[in-house]
Amino acid sequence: MPQALDEVYSFEEMKRKWDGDNPDEPYIRSQTVPDWYGLDNWIVRVDDDGKVISTTAWREFPNFTLVGGTKSIENSERGHMNDLVPVRNKYISDKPLVAAFTNDERWMRTNIERGWQIKKYGIEQKLLDLIPDDVLEKLNSSYSKGNWGIRETGRIAKSWWFIIKGY
Repeated sequence: MPQALDEVYSFEEMKRKWDGDNPDEPYIRSQTVPDWYGLDNWIVRVDDDGKVISTTAWREFPNFTLVGGTKSIENSERGHMNDLVPVRNKYISDKPLVAAFTNDERWMRTNIERGWQIKKYGIEQKLLDLIPDDVLEKLNSSYSKGNWGIRETGRIAKSWWFIIKGY
């Protein structure tokens, strides 16, 4: 059964492992990913033979955590994010998550169902206020179609939920 490994890799280590296991499908980041995105912590999901079949990454900033880099090999068994996200969550701080998405409506809707607020569809001001203005400017200029978003995590999300529930 596929599983996410509980080990954090640099980009170079992840890419070497991915490319070694998938020589016909090397890991190539999209040319549209801006330099400032710079993800530096990577985890992988492997198949029953221990070969890398997917990856995701993050980069910590003082006020938020940037996530992304998610990719899977063609025709691999489903469940990538179900396996990868819990492992990633063990390592990231209790801060809002920020991510850019492919401009795929289905994928953005799926992420909205998972708690993401996406610029294209509107983000509450209280969330925007959590992210530094210079980062919002970079997101808006790099992803002018509005395919980026913010998701509350941990303490922030829980306190919001407790207010709604009246706890």
